[in-house]
Amino acid sequence: MTVFEMQGVLLGKAIPGDIKVNESLAAYLVRKLADAEARGVEKFAEQQEKLAADYSKLSPGCYGEKSSAENALMARAFAVELKEGRG
Repeated sequence: MTVFEMQGVLLGKAIPGDIKVNESLAAYLVRKLADAEARGVEKFAEQQEKLAADYSKLSPGCYGEKSSAENALMARAFAVELKEGRG
């Protein structure tokens, strides 16, 4: 959504194309922000998984590998919670 489109929605002159039936504007915005946050968390999880893989190549079993892997798992779980509206 562009700034121009968002301005139209906020002024009541437009309706988002992906709004659900009987969904309020506030619920729509919360859902969209949660989706955006979940995408950010998923990106963080991907970075942690790459970091864990790098650590495993350099020093298998080290603390950094375990820590990064745990961070990735927690981030993935949090992203699921955000998508489900529990976060």
